This record gives sequence, structure tokens and C-alpha cells, in this order.
Amino acid sequence: MSKMVQRKEALPELFSAQMGTGTHKFSQGLANSFASHVKKLDAPFRQSEEKVGFFLATREDLLSWVESWLESPTVTA
Repeated sequence: MSKMVQRKEALPELFSAQMGTGTHKFSQGLANSFASHVKKLDAPFRQSEEKVGFFLATREDLLSWVESWLESPTVTA
């Protein structure tokens, strides 16, 4: 993603990550793990209110987040 931002490639308006649906423990575990991971990274993905197991982020939010990571002195390419 960072290379796409650096090259100023066209990006979609909305990004989605599907972590599975249903009551199976692996679907629920994957969604919980993903939610924990994006929270730790302070990534802009949020759980969809309409679709179970989907996480969404807008292009603007992701661009801002990636650019802040690129500007951070602790991040290496």
C-alpha cells in the first residue's frame, strides 16, 4: 500500500476486508484478531454496521494513515 501511495496510483474510494461470517469459531476468531491488529496499528478500518465480518476504510482515511506511517522516523521500508 505504501508503494502505491508513493507512486500516486489511483486507489478505490472504499477498501474492504472480509473476515468471514457465521457462528463458526474460526470466522469469529479471525474477525476478532483483525480488529485487534488494526486497533494496535491505529489503522482506519472499522467494522461494517451492515455486513457481519466486513471491515471498511475510505481512501482518504487510508491515504492519511499510510502517509503518517511514511513520515514516521521509526518506520523502515
